[in-house]
Formats: sequence, C-alpha cells, structure tokens
Amino acid sequence: MGRDTNTYTMICQGKELSLYINGVFTHSFEHKDLKEGQVGFGVSSYDSYPVKVNVNWLEISEP
Repeated sequence: MGRDTNTYTMICQGKELSLYINGVFTHSFEHKDLKEGQVGFGVSSYDSYPVKVNVNWLEISEP
C-alpha cells in the first residue's frame, strides 16, 4: 500500500488551483487568498506515522 509511483500536477490560474494525478483531473478549487509567486509542498497522513515520501523530481514552471 502506498508504494506506487504517481505523477501529481497542480495548475494555478488566477485564484483557481487544479489537481491532476497521473494525468487525470481530480479536483479544483478557488481560494481568495492565493497570491502570485508563492509555492509550497507538504505531505500528511490521517492514520500512518511516520509519513515517508520519496520525491524523484520537482519542477516549477510558468504556463
């Protein structure tokens, strides 16, 4: 469980953030406090500790 490799894509356009997992759209939301130029990365778990994540690469780019 939890050992598959997945590709996460997050696209921010204006105040809307859209999430894709393995190229499949999963969710989008609009947030009034999103601002240009701020990027964050976080990981959490509801029932498993410690949380261990292996990131092979991270790319941040303009559309």
